[in-house]
Amino acid sequence: MGNIYKNNIRSKNFKIILSIIIIAIICIIAIFQLLHTSDKKEEDKVRYTEKRLNDKIKQIDEERTAYLGEVFENVNLNIESEELNLVINNLEKSSDDIFGKTTEKVLEENSFPERHIRTRDSFGRLNYVVFTKLYNKPLFNNLYLTDSKSEIERKLNINIKEGREAITIRNKGYYVHINIAMKEAVVMPIIEDANIDEFLKITKSFLKDGDLKKYVPEITTKYPYYTNYEYGENKIHLTYPTLGIDIIFLDKKANRYGESGINVYPNSPFYGRIRDFKNENDKEDIIKMREYDLVKTEGTRILMDVAAKKDSLLKSPNYQVGVYANKTKNENSREMYNNILVFSSKYNFGEPYNLNTSGVADSIVVTDKYVYYGIDGEGIYRHNPEDKENLLIEKITDEVRLKNIKGNKLYVNEGYIELR
Repeated sequence: MGNIYKNNIRSKNFKIILSIIIIAIICIIAIFQLLHTSDKKEEDKVRYTEKRLNDKIKQIDEERTAYLGEVFENVNLNIESEELNLVINNLEKSSDDIFGKTTEKVLEENSFPERHIRTRDSFGRLNYVVFTKLYNKPLFNNLYLTDSKSEIERKLNINIKEGREAITIRNKGYYVHINIAMKEAVVMPIIEDANIDEFLKITKSFLKDGDLKKYVPEITTKYPYYTNYEYGENKIHLTYPTLGIDIIFLDKKANRYGESGINVYPNSPFYGRIRDFKNENDKEDIIKMREYDLVKTEGTRILMDVAAKKDSLLKSPNYQVGVYANKTKNENSREMYNNILVFSSKYNFGEPYNLNTSGVADSIVVTDKYVYYGIDGEGIYRHNPEDKENLLIEKITDEVRLKNIKGNKLYVNEGYIELR
């Protein structure tokens, strides 16, 4: 009897142990299948992400190719534009010297709304001039910015490839980049007096020590005529379009398209010398010999830069207001609206202009008629795009946080004010 009991106990224990083993095996198999499925999903996700990325790259390349267009050398131009003549005859002067002083600003550009042009200088020298879509005089050869592609071909006696929406003309002393789709143009003086020897000397030192904090200031001090300068924790970008040099350094996450490095383009007058220098000194492939023409790349960026700042657009039957904002954050992590631009007219966008002279608004509310903005320590302003009038409607010496408008109530901070 005792033996049977013990045998039964042993049998039960064996069954329990066997059950545990079977359950464990089932769990292991299930976990393995789950992990395999998860890996497969992750693999599929990676493949999907790669496909999306490749599709995006292809789309960007197609758009870039269309907007970059083609470069034409030494086209016979009969200059008719007063503004273009002033630029061509004063290539080494500042926009103040060429067009007179202006207080109007659009982002980092000087604005001459009566001429329908914008300019940017660097260290007392004109970098470029933008002819906006409202420029209604012929530039050259009776060519207007509103002309169709076929009209431009006929007037310049050139053939533009199908699908291209821009052309770049290189003449003695300057480039003209025309975006046919946007109906705007940018003119860049060619820097004729640049010395490549100092550039190579500074770059050789950088290739040895990799010290960007030393390299960038040395380059900008020696070559101050850049059209684009960005210096941040995750991005450094310095562009010399007519020299064909584009210096970009990004963190690994942002460098998806392999842009990081000292990029040298075929339009550089020093392309051959830099290529030879690279072969002798650049073991880490920091210097990249690129394709395209940097002027048409930078010309496209300049013309599209304002359009890329679009933040909101409101319409009414008789009025349009578009507010463009370059958002930054202050030390308290509050969003600030730097360089707010307003476009206005009855039916079409007019010349863009900065909303307020200080260039910074701490908060903003837009209606179809007015733009309300707050500046900390000053108060609430009402801006009328129709006549560009700024009116201080409420003085506030502390922080100003505009929220929204309901009826005649403008909600600010923890309360509201009634609008008249």
